[in-house]
Amino acid sequence: MEGYDKSGVYVIYPFTCSCNTGVKVWCDMETDGGGWTVLIKRQKQSYQLDFNRTWAEYKEGFGNPYKEYYIGNEKLHTMTHSRSYTIRLDVELASGGLNYATYETVRVEDEDNRYQMYLSGSSRGTSSATYCFNYMSGRYFTTIDRDYDSYSGNCAANQGGAWWYYNCRYFNPTNAGFNQTLDVTCYNSRMKVTSLQLKIRPKICDASYKTIHLRELGCGCQNPH
Repeated sequence: MEGYDKSGVYVIYPFTCSCNTGVKVWCDMETDGGGWTVLIKRQKQSYQLDFNRTWAEYKEGFGNPYKEYYIGNEKLHTMTHSRSYTIRLDVELASGGLNYATYETVRVEDEDNRYQMYLSGSSRGTSSATYCFNYMSGRYFTTIDRDYDSYSGNCAANQGGAWWYYNCRYFNPTNAGFNQTLDVTCYNSRMKVTSLQLKIRPKICDASYKTIHLRELGCGCQNPH
């Protein structure tokens, strides 16, 4: 909304309106009008980041926003409870195609509520990617050391990584196996993915709303001083 239109690493301030605690994230400033804060970024690189981590590590976040990383559940909770956000999944396929899906509203609860995720409102996109979202809504977050999924056993321990699991088969973008591609299965669709990004942006930044309120409402931190 201030004219930045290049994707890259930016500093955001999810925790305080005094802007004292900055967090570096990858921002997608091009897809569907831009303004997306990337929550998780996976891609083929010379050194693959280890996503098989503990509850505490997923709470705080880890990795390098220039490469592979996870933003952290505490930041995700704070952001989605401060205002209404839209969520988007983008995947690049080994076949050369692109799949995507969006949900109108996303909310992640606090740690006491096990970072439970809720998706609501309308959805759109390719069917294979939309199915991935359907498995996340209403689920608790599970890691190798905290099992809150509804499946028998611990899906994070079984597959590596951590997620809002429906079961141990469907949609685990944090699984350890990235052998040239990442295997992503959603219902009856198995995708071989070369890169994956899950991202959010404030609903007020959606194109139709932004056109009307471009200078009236901000999408970032406001410093009262």
